[in-house]
Amino acid sequence: MTLPTKREAADQVIMNMTNEWVRLKDLAARAKCGNGKWSLSKMEMARFLYEKEKQGRVEKKLIRIGGCGASLQRRVYRKKRG
Repeated sequence: MTLPTKREAADQVIMNMTNEWVRLKDLAARAKCGNGKWSLSKMEMARFLYEKEKQGRVEKKLIRIGGCGASLQRRVYRKKRG
């Protein structure tokens, strides 16, 4: 049995995405490789999502969390409709 590569694991997660917004961290955790022993890092998953975004298959949106003082940005993705 062959183990999925990082690209194959990321492609499988992207293919199973819906039209709902999902955090990058959650998508990276779903991408299991190495017989399910580990998942991709957020940076690795972001690289694969960027490639799909350039092809027009995935949308990205930045969400700001927190109003006063220090605010955080979260990246969320969804599959493009149509």
